[in-house]
Amino acid sequence: MSLTPLPDDSFLGPDVVVEGKVKGRGNLRVAGQVKGQVVVAGDVTIEAGAFIDGEVKAGSLTVAPGARMRGMVEFGWKGDAA
Repeated sequence: MSLTPLPDDSFLGPDVVVEGKVKGRGNLRVAGQVKGQVVVAGDVTIEAGAFIDGEVKAGSLTVAPGARMRGMVEFGWKGDAA
């Protein structure tokens, strides 16, 4: 997978460590580490070598080979169509 973010993506680079809640309206690509909750209205992509330890709420989730994720993953919110 490419580490180049798309124009509508927010990007957490490989040297970034976030502790706490990450919240946004667009897409998020994670190449670094997140220790906490991730809540976005768009898509979350976890790049190879990235690490998320926490709850993820997103429109969809892509986990690249070599990425690690631990926690609860929730797709969609109440009232959304299946």
